[in-house]
Amino acid sequence: MKDPRLGLVLPAWRDAGADFVPVVVIRHPLEIAGSLARSPRGVYPTAYLLALWEKYLRRTLAGLDGQPAVFLAYRRLMADPAAELARVVGALTAAGLRGLAVPDPGKLAERIKPGLYRQRSEGDPDGLMTAAQQRLWAQVEDAARQPGMQAVQPDDPEPDGILALFQDAFDQRIAIGRHLATDDNVRAIAAINAATAEMREMVQQRLDNERRNNEALRERIRALEDGEHDLRERLGADLETRARLQQELEQAQLGLQAADARCEQAHRSVQDMQRSLSWRITAPLRWVAGKLRLPRMSWRFEQRLYRMYYGFPGISYRRKRQLILWLHRRLPFLTRSTQSYTLFNQGASRPSDIPPVPRMDAARAAEVLKTLARQPVFSIIMPVYNTDPRWLHDAIESLRNQYYGKWELCIVDDCSNKPETLEYLAQLDDPRIRQQRMESNAGIARTTNAALALATGEYIGLLDHDDVLTRDALLENVLVLQDPQVDLIYSDEDKMDVDGGCHGPVYKPDYSPDYLFSNNYFCHFTVVARKLVDEVGGLHYGYDGAQDFDLVLRLTERARKVHHIPKVLYHWRMVPSSTAATAGAKPYTWEAGRRALTDALTRRAIAGRVDLGPYPNTYHVRRDILGKPRVSIVVPFRDEPALLRQCVGSILERSTWQDFELVLVDNQSRLPETAALLVELQQRDARVRALRYDRPFNYSALHNWVVPQLKGDLLLLLNNDTQVISNDWIESLVEHAQRPEVGVVGCRLLYPDETVQHGGVIIGIGSFAGHAHHLIPADHPGYMAKPHLLQNVSAVTFACAMMRMSLYRELGGLDEKNLGVAYNDVDFCLRAMEKGYLNVYTPHAELYHHESKTRGSENDEAKKARFEAETGYMRRRHRALLERGDPFYNINFRSDGNSYEVDPGYTATLPV
Repeated sequence: MKDPRLGLVLPAWRDAGADFVPVVVIRHPLEIAGSLARSPRGVYPTAYLLALWEKYLRRTLAGLDGQPAVFLAYRRLMADPAAELARVVGALTAAGLRGLAVPDPGKLAERIKPGLYRQRSEGDPDGLMTAAQQRLWAQVEDAARQPGMQAVQPDDPEPDGILALFQDAFDQRIAIGRHLATDDNVRAIAAINAATAEMREMVQQRLDNERRNNEALRERIRALEDGEHDLRERLGADLETRARLQQELEQAQLGLQAADARCEQAHRSVQDMQRSLSWRITAPLRWVAGKLRLPRMSWRFEQRLYRMYYGFPGISYRRKRQLILWLHRRLPFLTRSTQSYTLFNQGASRPSDIPPVPRMDAARAAEVLKTLARQPVFSIIMPVYNTDPRWLHDAIESLRNQYYGKWELCIVDDCSNKPETLEYLAQLDDPRIRQQRMESNAGIARTTNAALALATGEYIGLLDHDDVLTRDALLENVLVLQDPQVDLIYSDEDKMDVDGGCHGPVYKPDYSPDYLFSNNYFCHFTVVARKLVDEVGGLHYGYDGAQDFDLVLRLTERARKVHHIPKVLYHWRMVPSSTAATAGAKPYTWEAGRRALTDALTRRAIAGRVDLGPYPNTYHVRRDILGKPRVSIVVPFRDEPALLRQCVGSILERSTWQDFELVLVDNQSRLPETAALLVELQQRDARVRALRYDRPFNYSALHNWVVPQLKGDLLLLLNNDTQVISNDWIESLVEHAQRPEVGVVGCRLLYPDETVQHGGVIIGIGSFAGHAHHLIPADHPGYMAKPHLLQNVSAVTFACAMMRMSLYRELGGLDEKNLGVAYNDVDFCLRAMEKGYLNVYTPHAELYHHESKTRGSENDEAKKARFEAETGYMRRRHRALLERGDPFYNINFRSDGNSYEVDPGYTATLPV
């Protein structure tokens, strides 16, 4: 029985002697009330509909007269139809029915549509149900969870009188309709209205009483939950400390074992070396070298020697080079006085072990302070709530220990109730510390705004109540603020465990608008001009957990200059409930961040939407494509018909964007199979056309020749050794290439073995530039999830890249004179960046790359010479960028390994 009114006919069935097994389908009364609130029969109050539900359900249970029935919950049926029907069939079979079977899950999915389940209810948060109704619902819902048939007798024998009151009111209103024209009816209407008002007041009083009772219960539950939270927090801290100590012990033991093994291996290697023939033969040379100190020759003279050496006939360049390197490694006493050895030694060392800019110490800080023309006051904002006094003490002491002393600390306590927190705050005695206590717990945004109201400084710094600043944090910011145009500053940071150990440095790029749309990478330590904070209205409410993200988004919309300090100035404390320990500690922050980004799109008049990203607190901003721009795809190739077929086939078969022309540029192919394939592809799709470029390979010249012949609005450069993975790859490129502030858009390329080939280009690694995240697994999060997040980069590979056709013309195309093969893509991107454009890497356009299978590798002397010449040109042309460092990378990453490699010894450079 799905309709509860069917219970009215149960006595008739029973009197007729019918043999039946009842199945009662139940649904939450508030869901029923929601579906009946507005119907063709009228508009009814919720209280009346709930009373009707109670009436008919009681009639059904009374009609069963204690007979067991199968109870089936509508919500459980829609959530898992197969499991629920299996339970019902089991119960009916146990009752004696035969031949029943559970339908096939595929057929169930076709018949039962979750979309039909529109009215949903989660409990009774507003207290609309009476206590008797709540008990009745609990009884039948419990019966629906049991495996067999259940007999249900209501705990309350009779329903309350609300339904009768409604029924009397309806009867009186019907009487009014029959005698509407008489004077007596007017008086009757007035009497009925009075009775209706009295009834409504009585119902409202009963509902108010229920709500007050429910609120009292909620308060008690909240108090219990708060107590449980405190206990869990303390237990979590203890367990974390224990686990960390155990892990450190195990690591120390493993390290000791490894060290012993290395010592033993080194000892055996020394013994083997001393017993070797080469060691005995070179003994006289070592004796002579020890007696004679070879003078350091000039670099010019050394170069003459090397030219003579490499000019000897009969031995290849590679073997000559190998001999020089062997001498540097095996016989350094013969070459250590040369510039060549110095360069070799520098390349083999770890340059990042020595920071490019030394950190402050007391002596240097004193000298710097004497040179400062501007010495503003910093107002450090610190909201506090039930903070452990240990962490609060460390935070405040880190401020007191600053090399730069012009600061004030604005503390606002958000109505803490822990005695130890209150006692610590009460004993603070420093004229630079201002305090205020909120009258009630108001939340992080209101508490922070209260602290901002206490501030008198020219600049605001945000310091969490359990975190720590490095001693030079304020002084480094003052150095930047010598430029009065700088309104917003952020720095690098790391994490600090409960014992004060630092690790996990977060090295950030310079201001990257698209990366900021992917996650709040600014975080700590943030300093902002007070006037700018006032201009944007401080922190806004409704973004708890992402209030700082919302603030940063609004600040960057109005800041004159945004500056990044590539130094760790902030230690983020890892406590169990902090997002420093895990982003999952506060999952509500993810949705709050999405709201902040959505509002930012609205303020900036950007059409699009915000999707949640692949990791907590990451996002994917999807911009609407304006109009229907035509895309010209250029694919140069030389033979390799199998690769070309694979590339073109993937474009035609997988691409959801249809408005494109596909221009295949044949660069001196020879195979008849290639010619036949071109005919086939052009016949297959009218959008495909082939052109022949019959000159020696010069990537830049080829594209400069073909671009004027194209018909599209957007230019997509694509290698013939690529293969489309994501269907919307063109849309993912178009949505950014259409932006007037963007130069070039690059994609994510994978090798066929599912490792990363390209995730953007970094300037300054390798001979001049290298690919980010090279060779990491495709599903690996990488450094700060960067392989998976949309961001700005200095350059992208033109193996797959898109730009506006107008931009290609504006920059004069590719440099075919100096960069015929290598680096032409990087040079183009850097010239676009010089013009003020942003280059974008999007991981949402994804392709395979069978790298350089057409052209081959740099494996002969001519190619090596050409590559060295192109490298030399790039180092001269973009020397200033090399010296500054890639703005979207970070100078603190080690330069002797893979990209985004962190030096674990960085803590030795921090000021103490």
